[in-house]
Amino acid sequence: MLVNCSVSWEAVAGLSSAVIALCALFFTIWQASIQRKHNKLSVKPYLTTWSHTYEEQNHLFFSVDLLNNGIGPALIKSFKIYVDGQEIKGQESELISKSLKILFPQYNYQANHSFLSEGYMM
Repeated sequence: MLVNCSVSWEAVAGLSSAVIALCALFFTIWQASIQRKHNKLSVKPYLTTWSHTYEEQNHLFFSVDLLNNGIGPALIKSFKIYVDGQEIKGQESELISKSLKILFPQYNYQANHSFLSEGYMM
């Protein structure tokens, strides 16, 4: 009894090709989804605060810096200052002046500061 094996091998080869093509399609879609997630994460802003205290020529200096260490721009939605858990109320740079008076009441100081308002891009 002779069996024509060429037909079954062609079917196996065709089915194997289809399985490999489906696997390649699945992995391509999976890789594209991972790449999209990575791209979204890599352009996020990352705001950090740094504070510095140092003395120079008998003068004490204190600074607080707000920096965007991320790649993307940071949209400021709100700007609030809290001292000892209490929100400081006021308009624009008045917030900073009030908080400095609470933090350093005994010092005669000169302050230079900027104010971040809603909608500012950093």
